[in-house]
Amino acid sequence: MLKFLSRTPVLIFMLAAFLLIGYSFAWVQAGIGEGPLLDMINSGVEARDRIAAMTDAQRARHLFGTLVNDMVYPLAYGGLLAGLAFRFGGGRGRLLAIPAIATVIVDVTENIVQALALTGTADVLAAKDLLTPLKFGLFILAAMIALGVIIWAVIGRVTKKI
Repeated sequence: MLKFLSRTPVLIFMLAAFLLIGYSFAWVQAGIGEGPLLDMINSGVEARDRIAAMTDAQRARHLFGTLVNDMVYPLAYGGLLAGLAFRFGGGRGRLLAIPAIATVIVDVTENIVQALALTGTADVLAAKDLLTPLKFGLFILAAMIALGVIIWAVIGRVTKKI
């Protein structure tokens, strides 16, 4: 799978998907009014308060965004970051891709927690206290790894030509 993700056409597709899906969150934000998306709230208590302040229409829009936009978003950015880490990480590529893969798992888990709360099915929002900061931490780590291996690869190519 990592070999597939590291192919140039796949990386370009993942980058385009990452940017387009990221842009699509503006539609979700516009439909839920003032205040942050649940994904940006680190606390289960704050998320619970945010949901309570939403109308039925706002919860429905947020649920749609969570189940559609935000379920494919981690696949796009996770695939991109894992593919870059694998492609440019040399012999450590598989190991360097782990944070990107872990980010996808954590983000999708967070989405399930939020969807359950938005539908009133179950309130397990306390999990956001761990999941949301972990998601952002893993994403930052995966992005730093991807940037680092790209810089390392460029430096390697430049020094080979000298």
